[in-house]
Amino acid sequence: MGRPRHAATPVRRRPGIRLDRLPRTAVPAAAVVALAAALALVVPALARAGQPAPVALSAVPLSVPADPAGDPAPDPLAEPPGEDWAADAAIRAAVVVQQAERRAAVRAAARSERAAGRRAAVADTPPAVRTRPVGAPDAPVWIVGDSIGSGLGAAWGGPARVVADPGARTAVIVPQLLSALRGTATTPALVVAAGTNDDPRDPAAFAAAVRQVLRATPGCVVWVTIHRPGERWEPLNAALRVEQARASGRLQLADWDALATANPSMLQPDGIHPRTGTVYASIASLARTALGRCA
Repeated sequence: MGRPRHAATPVRRRPGIRLDRLPRTAVPAAAVVALAAALALVVPALARAGQPAPVALSAVPLSVPADPAGDPAPDPLAEPPGEDWAADAAIRAAVVVQQAERRAAVRAAARSERAAGRRAAVADTPPAVRTRPVGAPDAPVWIVGDSIGSGLGAAWGGPARVVADPGARTAVIVPQLLSALRGTATTPALVVAAGTNDDPRDPAAFAAAVRQVLRATPGCVVWVTIHRPGERWEPLNAALRVEQARASGRLQLADWDALATANPSMLQPDGIHPRTGTVYASIASLARTALGRCA
């Protein structure tokens, strides 16, 4: 019986390489060759993309870079110019000694009261008893005041007697001064740094205290102007200038307020106290110059 007419005509395949007819060892070899060719193209490209650019040794900075103005950048470990840190440490140490001596005087006054049968608190003791001045009574210059006066006295650099209480107001400082003056036969020049802790709303009371100090001594009085943040304390400085005009040359001003306003870097973050002992020395220089102007 012959082939049915509807039978499929066999497909004629084009000549070529059939993998099923290749030797078994030919397939892995061909794959290895193809994979090697692909890796030869891909690996160098990946290496070039991931490799960091070479750095020349000459490009590495070996010194502190200069600022845009052309000056070398400051060394953060170097001391700032114009600061005498040895003097600053000595001044701060002197202030600590003064404060320790005053605290010892307060404790001695309290012990004396208890021994005499008086149970009054130390705060009720007259200021002249509570504070023992530092320095010889016959010193040619007395430095009186609050914390500014204490640092000023430590930075004075010459013979001086210091009568100063940090945090004290003029109403307390002036009685201390008058009591101390009664115990000496000399007439010292006075440098007063008081008013920083006063009420700026009462310049009349402050002016009265200034006149009281002028009446207590026939010598020269130098008053350090007051500096605090803002303008609330300007009435006290204005009162100082009025009294200076009335005193006929016996009252001179050491303008710490102007110096601090022009140089805010001299101040601690509170905007009141000098930042370093060398700033106290600058105030002392102002005071000595003012003493030279006394009539």
